[in-house]
Amino acid sequence: MEISSVEFRKIRETFRMSQSVFGQALGISAAQVNRIERDKRNLTDRVKRTLIDEFVLTPETLAETLAIHDRYKRPSCG
Repeated sequence: MEISSVEFRKIRETFRMSQSVFGQALGISAAQVNRIERDKRNLTDRVKRTLIDEFVLTPETLAETLAIHDRYKRPSCG
């Protein structure tokens, strides 16, 4: 299953987790989470597998998670 940097961020935001807490769940630093979200670092197979396992992601649950994010995301100010 492919997970883009944008989808990676949306998963974290849907679960209302800080980069620090999300990183702890995945076994990486908050700085690494930030770099993945900004597409400055690739999502490794190990981190992707941990993400899939920790959040019980299937193609269906990933699609549902992204739909929830898009439906309830607060509009940006400005």
